[in-house]
Amino acid sequence: MDCQLVWHIEEAEFEFPSSKEFRLWKSAGKKIYFEFDPPNSDDGGSTVFEDPTSESKYFELDTSNAKVVLDENNKKIKVTAWVIFQAKIKKGLKEEVFKKWAYEKAGWYCGTISLAESDSYISSDKGGELRLQQSIQRQRKI
Repeated sequence: MDCQLVWHIEEAEFEFPSSKEFRLWKSAGKKIYFEFDPPNSDDGGSTVFEDPTSESKYFELDTSNAKVVLDENNKKIKVTAWVIFQAKIKKGLKEEVFKKWAYEKAGWYCGTISLAESDSYISSDKGGELRLQQSIQRQRKI
């Protein structure tokens, strides 16, 4: 069953090993990418997806698929992001089962953001979530 998912991360702090890397990332357009790989969860994604491997994704964030708040400070970047993407979940999957997978089976950790091909890493974040998009669920019930 096709569904929209929302992955969120709060204040992911990226660090660069040098000012040069930071400047390169900025001059290349400050691109941010999202990766989602359900096989990295504790159960390989089998609780939620018919074919977890086919649900792996990697794409650039833009206004059509994400809301991003960027805070720049010296060589550090803080990113808060809400990413919306399509996935095929198992037919009849209950929201409670999805939530349990997302939080107890490492489903949220299947997603991450990166600063394109820059030499940077996330040194800390304030958590986040992975959820089914409520508005899509309501539309399907009507």
